[in-house]
Amino acid sequence: LYYRLSVIPIVLPPLRQRREDIPLLAEHFLKKYAATNNARVTGFTKRAMARLMGMRWEGNVRELENIVERSVVLATQPLIDEADLPTAE
Repeated sequence: LYYRLSVIPIVLPPLRQRREDIPLLAEHFLKKYAATNNARVTGFTKRAMARLMGMRWEGNVRELENIVERSVVLATQPLIDEADLPTAE
């Protein structure tokens, strides 16, 4: 199976090396989880997006998705602010 799948290798750099993808992915996950949870969250503040762009993303896209889902569920305002994001560990 390995040799069948490795005919055309696909190299996908980690999220921390493609920071330009973060806003697009974050907006996608926000729409997904706002619809799933009937939340009235519509976007991110500039400070929140800047904080997302500055994070290390050791867990790659899955970590971003989990943070956005958590923020959508716990947000009390229409825009997710920096205070709605988890603190660095």
